[in-house]
Amino acid sequence: MLKGRLGYDDSLDVVGVHCVGGTLGALATGLFATVAVNSAGANGLFYGNSKLFAIQALAAGVSLVYSFVVSLILLKVLDKTMA
Repeated sequence: MLKGRLGYDDSLDVVGVHCVGGTLGALATGLFATVAVNSAGANGLFYGNSKLFAIQALAAGVSLVYSFVVSLILLKVLDKTMA
């Protein structure tokens, strides 16, 4: 519904699927992870480990900023090279 309200062109739902879904998935890992499922992993926030959630949130934030900056650079290059 946000796509219609903001009016941006995203015919393949890249933002909705990859950006929103990926960010929520990364944050959910930091919330719900447990060593009961993966003994080589770590517990998430709901199991007493706030550090894992902080790491996941930082990684998601860095990924969002990186993707935005690289996309902006590519769009600027295309704008300058195409008539």
